Amino acid sequence: MSDIKILYDAQVRFQTLIANGTIPRDDPEMLAHHLLGLVTEIGEVAQADKRWKKNKRNGHYDRDEKLEEIADCFIFLLNICIYSDISPDELKMAVGKKIDKNRSRYLNSKEEAQ
Repeated sequence: MSDIKILYDAQVRFQTLIANGTIPRDDPEMLAHHLLGLVTEIGEVAQADKRWKKNKRNGHYDRDEKLEEIADCFIFLLNICIYSDISPDELKMAVGKKIDKNRSRYLNSKEEAQ
C-alpha cells in the first residue's frame, strides 16, 4: 500500500469520525470549506517563514512551525480530494503526470531558448 493511500485512508477515518459515521462524496459545500481552510493554512506557512519578504526586517523562521503548517495544508488537500470523490490512486497518477508535464515544458523551453 502506498504512503499516500495510508495517509488518505487515515484522513477518511478521521473525517468519518467527526461526521458521525458518514461523509458525503462530491460535496461542493464541503469542498468550499476545505478550500478556504487550505488558503488560511498557506498563509500560516508564510507566517512561520517570513524570509520570503524582501525587506530586511522579516527574518522570522520557525522550521517546526512551518512543517506543522505544511502538514495542515496537506490534510486540507486530502480533504479536498475526499469531498471531490478523488481516490488516492487518481491523485497519485495525476501528480505524477503533472510533474512529467512540467518537466517536459521546462526542457522544451530550454531547447527553444538555445
